[in-house]
Formats: sequence, C-alpha cells, structure tokens
Amino acid sequence: MIFDLIILDQVTKWVARIYWETPIEVFDFFSLRFVENEGIAFSLPVAQYIIVPFTILVMIWLGYQIYTIFNKQSKQDNKLLTIYAYALIFAGAVGNLIDRLIYGKVTDFLSFWDFPIFNLADSWITIGVCLFVLDEFLDSKKTP
Repeated sequence: MIFDLIILDQVTKWVARIYWETPIEVFDFFSLRFVENEGIAFSLPVAQYIIVPFTILVMIWLGYQIYTIFNKQSKQDNKLLTIYAYALIFAGAVGNLIDRLIYGKVTDFLSFWDFPIFNLADSWITIGVCLFVLDEFLDSKKTP
C-alpha cells in the first residue's frame, strides 16, 4: 500500500511538472495548476536543512510504530485504523521528501477555490492524521 501511494504521488507530480504549467480548469472551483513549494504546510517558510532531517526522523518513528503494531498486535487489540493512519502519513512524508531531495522544493498541483495548492502526498498526510485522531477518539470511548 505505501509503495503504491508513493508511486501515485510521484507520477501525478511528474505529470504536473510536464503538462500543467498552464492551469487546467476542471470545474469552477477546481483546477490543476503546477506550482513549487519551498516551505511546509500552507507554504510556511522553513529551511530545507530543518525540513529534511525532521521528515526523516518522523519516517523512522512511523516505521517503528508500524513495525511494533504488526509484531505486538493481539487478536483483541485491533489497531488496523492506526496502521492505515501511519501508513498514509509515512507515504506522504516520503513523497514530499523525494521532491525536496530531487528538486529542493515540493510539487503542488491541486487547486480548490482560494485554498493553498497541494498534492497527493499532502492529502495522504491529512487523511492519515484524521484517521489517527478518529482512532484515538474511538479508543477513548472504549475505555471507561
């Protein structure tokens, strides 16, 4: 799953770099528009020498968490949602790290209204964080 998400992210970024320099309006509220982002979420400026090591540390931590859950999971303790959350965040982090290492910036291309332009890796991270929060919420409801 993780590998598939990374490949999909990288292929769409490659298409964006080649074909979407001129924006393509798909709907009134959505267009495909190639931009490069040197910062982090919402284009907040952060130096590459901070982002790259931090991303690598997050990936190591996520990899360890996924490994631990797979090896210590009991039949009663279903952590499937957590695994999916971590896998999505991991795939998104890798996808954007690849861009930073190759281009020095991240390729973004999904544009909705006036919302900041983003990419599939950003989507994976966002969905993963939402799943993690949902899983934590559901776990808190189980424990008295």
